[in-house]
Amino acid sequence: MKPRESTADALRPTGIPVIGEVRWGTHFCYFYETKQDLVDTLTQFFKAGLENNECCLWVVSPPLTVTEAKQALGQVVPDLDRHIAKRALEIHAHNAWYLHHGQQDPQQVLQRWREKLNQALMSGYAGLRASGDTGWTKKDDWMVFREYEKELDEQIADHQMIILCTYPLKSSPGDQIFDVARVHQMAMARRHGHWEIIETPELKQAKAEIKKLNEQLEQNVQERTRELAAANEALKREIIERQEAELQARILIDAIPQQIWSGPADGTLDYCNDRWRSYTGLKLEELQGEGWQTMLHPKDRERVLKAWQEAAVNGTPYEQEERHRRADGAYRWFLARGVPLRNSEGRIVRWYGTNTDIEDRKRAEEKLKESEAYLAEGQRLSKTGSFGWNVSSGEILWSDETFRIFECDQAIKPTLKLVLERTHPEDTPRVRHLIDRAEVEGADFEIEHRLLTPSGFVKHLHVVAHADKDRSGNLEFVGAVMDITERKRMEEALRESELRLREILELLPAAVYVVDMNGLIQRYNPMAAELWGRHPRLGDPAERYCGSLRLFKPDGTLVPHEESLMAAILRTGAPVRNQEVIMERPDGSRVIVMVNLTPLRNPKGEQVGAINCFLDVSDRRRAEEALRQTQARLIRVARSTTAGELTASIAHEVNQPLGAIVTNADACLHWLAGKAPDLKEAREALERIIREGNRASAVIARIRSLLTTGKLTKTEFALDELIGEIVALTELEAHQGRVSMRTRLAPNLPRITADRVQLQQVLLNLVMNSFDALNEATGRPHQIIIESRMEPPGAITVTVQDTGIGIDPQRLQEVFEPFHTTKPEGLGLGLSISRSIVEAHGGHLQARANDGPGVQFSFTLPIRGEASREGNPVAWGNDIR
Repeated sequence: MKPRESTADALRPTGIPVIGEVRWGTHFCYFYETKQDLVDTLTQFFKAGLENNECCLWVVSPPLTVTEAKQALGQVVPDLDRHIAKRALEIHAHNAWYLHHGQQDPQQVLQRWREKLNQALMSGYAGLRASGDTGWTKKDDWMVFREYEKELDEQIADHQMIILCTYPLKSSPGDQIFDVARVHQMAMARRHGHWEIIETPELKQAKAEIKKLNEQLEQNVQERTRELAAANEALKREIIERQEAELQARILIDAIPQQIWSGPADGTLDYCNDRWRSYTGLKLEELQGEGWQTMLHPKDRERVLKAWQEAAVNGTPYEQEERHRRADGAYRWFLARGVPLRNSEGRIVRWYGTNTDIEDRKRAEEKLKESEAYLAEGQRLSKTGSFGWNVSSGEILWSDETFRIFECDQAIKPTLKLVLERTHPEDTPRVRHLIDRAEVEGADFEIEHRLLTPSGFVKHLHVVAHADKDRSGNLEFVGAVMDITERKRMEEALRESELRLREILELLPAAVYVVDMNGLIQRYNPMAAELWGRHPRLGDPAERYCGSLRLFKPDGTLVPHEESLMAAILRTGAPVRNQEVIMERPDGSRVIVMVNLTPLRNPKGEQVGAINCFLDVSDRRRAEEALRQTQARLIRVARSTTAGELTASIAHEVNQPLGAIVTNADACLHWLAGKAPDLKEAREALERIIREGNRASAVIARIRSLLTTGKLTKTEFALDELIGEIVALTELEAHQGRVSMRTRLAPNLPRITADRVQLQQVLLNLVMNSFDALNEATGRPHQIIIESRMEPPGAITVTVQDTGIGIDPQRLQEVFEPFHTTKPEGLGLGLSISRSIVEAHGGHLQARANDGPGVQFSFTLPIRGEASREGNPVAWGNDIR
């Protein structure tokens, strides 16, 4: 507890008329007959306390309840809720205040009184006013309670506390009343509406002594008056001597290495020593009066002047930390102190003070505060608290973060008992054993255990402590408490994740293995071992990059392991997608595997290895090759079918140049058979024969290219030229079917690189399909429009649009399925093969119904003639998309 200040003159109103005012430290009791007597007295008692800025505490017991006490007090204190909200008033039941686990613990109760008083004074209250009712005590409790009352009486004697103990008359036997009166300074009772005061013998004796002292004081005053008259003369002589001494003192003060000042009772300044004047660079007359205020820092001025004015008015000592301006304009921190000099009558006659330079100390304090702030923030962020434990005294100190970890109010004093109470029951024996061993052995210790918070939440703690000796040689520990709950959760989640990953890898139908940055195998699943044909040794340098197996490119080239896909990803960190490689197993058999590599990274994003997921695609490649050969055969069949359908057109086209050749040959013979051969006309006829012969040869070449079987041959050409060839090739078909063929060709289209014959077949197939659709359409113009246009980015689209019978929109995608046809004589392969050809060139073929009659087919091709690929660091395998 903090001792009270000037308690001798501090009278406090009790609110009880028969008592009036009492001093701090008063401990008295009240015997009441009825509950109403108790309520009437204590409500006035606490009302007086609240009105005089006192912190009030009321401990009730039957027959009065906490609710009844609050209601009764609310009738005399209108703003009771405000007092309760700011903790100016607390009402407790007796079992919550006097008992601990149902038993009396006097020392704990006395400690609580001390803590409440300290809290009240720190909160700005004048002191603590309290009352506790003893109606709950039984005969067996009385001896312990009486000793508690004695200690309480001794404890509050010199402190800012007033305690009124209340006793019910009906349940208080005579010997108990006698004991109560002895341990209190006074006792009062209200019987049948009348007050009775019982004073202790000590109090009566004190009053008698006070009366005697007053009489003696009167005599002393008279004698002192006579002595003062005689002393006046001596005082005059003394003043002269003091003036001389003051001159000498000023000389001495100027020599002191500290700023010293003085001034009259009004708080102004009339003197300061040389050290202060030289620091400020001001003359004494500039500092006198209120001139010294000009040297104050602008941010300190209001605070300093207010504090100085209060000290001057109240006559209390002055002490402030403030910044003073130096002669060069810089400011430094000073501790300014001032004390009043009083005369014999108690009046202030002069002020004396000093200014002490504390700039270095302030800087050190700022650094210390900054360091403490960093430490507290660091503990909060890392969830690491600190503690100190003095084994001999049992005292334990916690940091703020430790209180937060244990979820304890910082007003609670930490103890080993509290630590064990908060420890998880299953870990309590282990923690208790560790504490006992630490006390005996005095050695460093470390432990992980669980904490059970009041809310039922379980925390995991990691505690480390270092043993040391204090200045007295006593054993003490300094340690840290880390909340590792989140880490424990992550570890558990990691274990579960590892288990799930292991199960997934075991069941995964794909081969998977993991390597570190050195290429050493760290893990693999059963499918990998099956595909390898062996079980490699984990972490063995001989197994680096699975080095016991030989690797080949799809073209059969042997790949050194240092140039493998796995080595590349460890070197560059770039993932590898869908790359094929041939793997030769220990038994000499070879399999084609499709490789997908992904870099393995730690939480910081640093690569720590790589994961390889590979599949055996040997069967798939054999099936794809069989399919490709079948498609090639089907393409040849389709070409032959198409050529048969175009036989009439081809014959017509060939007959035309042949007929022209014959006619021109006859004409040539005619011009040569004359008596005077016309060589000019004969030459022109021969030129026409050559031209028509070349035309017939071109027709035959186009037919041959359609029927030729061979590998994919890519050349660079213009799509517009290909469209012109198809238009010329189908010109007779269009004429016979009265079909209007038009082209809409975009200007300046770039050339493409592709298999010209295959694309010619695709476009011819689409045009012939349009002819078939127009043959069945009646009552509308027959039109075919072939259009070309650019498609961003870097592609060309060709569209064949007709006004034929069209296709059901719901079945547009079915027309691309093999053997699906709408023609009685069709095979249903043309569009399927056409789509395969376009997709093989990296493009796509699609169908869409027109807004009017008919349908349109469009195919789009990249300008480069191949699919756009993602850039892989090593892309020498077949890219399967």
